[in-house]
Amino acid sequence: NVVCFTLLGVQHILYFWIYHFPQRFIEICNNGSLGEGLKIMEYWQSFMAISLWLKTFTFGVVIYDVFVHQKNKFGLHIPINPNTTFLLLGIILFGTGQLLNSAVYKTLGAKGVYYGHQLGYTVDYVTAFPFNFGLSDPQYWGVILTYYGVYVMAGVDSFRVAYFATFWYLSSIVLLESPRGMVVMKALGLIRKDYKSVVKKMD
Repeated sequence: NVVCFTLLGVQHILYFWIYHFPQRFIEICNNGSLGEGLKIMEYWQSFMAISLWLKTFTFGVVIYDVFVHQKNKFGLHIPINPNTTFLLLGIILFGTGQLLNSAVYKTLGAKGVYYGHQLGYTVDYVTAFPFNFGLSDPQYWGVILTYYGVYVMAGVDSFRVAYFATFWYLSSIVLLESPRGMVVMKALGLIRKDYKSVVKKMD
């Protein structure tokens, strides 16, 4: 459980760091500490490459939990819920989650999704779907719905890993990837009270 919880949180800790300390990430990219391949990329592309690599941990934990660790409670070899009602519910949750994810990418573009604004690039302010009905961080809600869709479709006994993932995504929404995170760090004395995240504009 501790290992699963930690692996699911790795990417969120990275996002937290880049969100609040983008200049430090830029410096590390420039000095080649992350490898020459990332050094020649745009900063948001470097972040995307690292993020996609880290997602293998998250997806790996979920896939292992559903397909290997948990025995389907209905005794089936293939983890598909034989209860039609719950199977359809899982499909709806999964489909809605993927709709939100794809809509975010279509509306923001990869540059916007991977902190282009925080890293100094010009990213247009958008109000189109899914940013037009008051849902904060629709991409993260999309991921949460996708996970629960998978677990409901599989009909597994325990949603513990899904709960762990939900904790991390909600932590990012409420604190880690929010100005509140900076307020908390200053209040705890973890960084100087006069610190400001300032990045020179790229374009």
